[in-house]
Amino acid sequence: MKKMNLSKRSILIIFIFSAATLFSGCSEEKGAGIPPVIYSISPDTVGAGDTIIVEGDRFNITPWKNRIAFSPGEFTQSAIRRYAVPFEGDQNILKAVVPVDLFAGKLRAEQISPIVGLIPLSGGEIFLPTSSLPFHLTLDQGDVSKGFFCSEGFDFPLCTGGTKRHLLVVFSNSVPPDGSANYNYSIELDGVTGSAFIADGEKMKPINKKTNLYLSNDNSETGSFGFDRKKREETIGLLKREGANLSYEIEKEKIYSYLTEGRAAPDSMGFDVFSDYNGSTTDAGSYTRVKAYLKYEGSHTLLYLDSSTDPGCITDLEAYALGQEFEQSVYQTDREYYGEESDINGDEKVVILMSPVVNELTPDGVDWYIAGFFLPTDLLPSMVDANCTNAMEIFYTIVPDPGGIYGPVLPKEGALESIEGVLGHEFVHMIMFNYRVLTYGSGFLATYIEEVWLEEGLAHMAEYLNGHFADNIGRADKFLDDPGDVSLVYGEDNIPKRGAAFLFLRYLGDRYGDGIFKELVQSKRSGIENIENVTGEDFIELFADWSAALYLSGKGIANDPRFEYSSIDLDGDFKPLDVTSITSLFSSLSGNVRALAPEFIEFNLSSEATHNILIQSSSHGSMNAIIIRRK
Repeated sequence: MKKMNLSKRSILIIFIFSAATLFSGCSEEKGAGIPPVIYSISPDTVGAGDTIIVEGDRFNITPWKNRIAFSPGEFTQSAIRRYAVPFEGDQNILKAVVPVDLFAGKLRAEQISPIVGLIPLSGGEIFLPTSSLPFHLTLDQGDVSKGFFCSEGFDFPLCTGGTKRHLLVVFSNSVPPDGSANYNYSIELDGVTGSAFIADGEKMKPINKKTNLYLSNDNSETGSFGFDRKKREETIGLLKREGANLSYEIEKEKIYSYLTEGRAAPDSMGFDVFSDYNGSTTDAGSYTRVKAYLKYEGSHTLLYLDSSTDPGCITDLEAYALGQEFEQSVYQTDREYYGEESDINGDEKVVILMSPVVNELTPDGVDWYIAGFFLPTDLLPSMVDANCTNAMEIFYTIVPDPGGIYGPVLPKEGALESIEGVLGHEFVHMIMFNYRVLTYGSGFLATYIEEVWLEEGLAHMAEYLNGHFADNIGRADKFLDDPGDVSLVYGEDNIPKRGAAFLFLRYLGDRYGDGIFKELVQSKRSGIENIENVTGEDFIELFADWSAALYLSGKGIANDPRFEYSSIDLDGDFKPLDVTSITSLFSSLSGNVRALAPEFIEFNLSSEATHNILIQSSSHGSMNAIIIRRK
């Protein structure tokens, strides 16, 4: 399990006394023996770090052979429970420290026979629970309370200790049947006061930022995202169709006869370039043959420029500088954070081909463009027609086009910077293909291909690691505009989804260290399972922590570093997070969210009374909630 940098207070609570999170089953665990009983708990309103006293009978006289379990719902529900190990006690009394992230609900004592050498937090062979008693929750400023009900309705109390401002995050962890289903929800609160909170100094105006990427106003899966999806689907289809019959290795010297060890790269070469946006990467008719001249050669890089490029688009010096940038910076950075590329032709080089053919791929009249790509068919020469592969490690990019000769007008400075970002992005796809298909899949299996949301998020992270930040801000801003409408995991691939994936992975990098990206790439797991395996945490916990960080980071009130970004200024460099405010005139709210998409609702609860909050959802909504004390 990865370690995180926590405050002394959090370490004391988590390490010494408590705070494990485990998925419970949907029914009571069975065990032998007579269970203990509890009569009372004090105090019945608690906060994280408080000492709680449980009185009862038949507790194990050894304190740590008991545990106190907290649940936001019935213990028969499929909820994530929290545990505290008593630091003092006897047959009739147990004392423990309340764990972090606790949610209002119920409490019970449990006596178990622990596995040899392990404390009760790790489970045991005999499970003896008491009946449960209710307890209430109070939060200090910056505290985060996470309740995983995974149900269609839940009613819980919250003790405010005076008029306090809170944030409620609701999200569904359902697996949508069609990938993009919406789940309706409604929320009712008593004792709501306040206004829309604009007067508190919250940032309301959107921030305009310059980006090099054409960010489409259409958030559906269009443009270059559809192009990426088609390449992916055709690659998987190719591997499943042809890979199953592949039972031999390519004799490289017969295919790459023009390459001999120690020989310099050819000054000019012919390349087959994919040229039909609506075509197929496995159809020779979708490719155009071009001649290109070598403009840069380094230890790991060859940059070629299509001979048909207009002289006004790019100079030899500019092409050389781009090749040098990849050689000395991008190549080194991506290999450090992600791993190694393949070398199927034995030349130890990555080729960059700049061609107007790539510019011409973008259809007329659209507000986006294809800046470059990597084609898996180039690394699968035995499976496709010879005209569908260049049989080498190669990227294809646009050429700058200030005059709009070949498609969209692409000013030189912005285009060259975009190409650098694209190279960092596409190199990750090449590296991942090396591990997931050529290595783990033995060159012909699609078994280990990563899910789109996570692979693209890792590739966008490479842009950031290579110093290209603006385009990721643009994508993230589209997510922050309406986060409840953007599923991190499910549904179509689009700009807001990639913005969410970037912010999620940047959060994981800040929490666990940037070495996590290499671990995610060099894994045989994919998607949620991959995240859980590398972090050692349940995904729903990570999603909840990330959602809290989206709201708390940069505000100076979080009590736990888990809820802060350390590498980016989320509050200053990005658009404000979309938050709905409930006022005294409107104490109920309804809306809808996509699965694993957070919805943020802000409200005030008045007086020191205990207030009830009711959350209901549509059938199979599996709603969860996070409560954050804002003020």
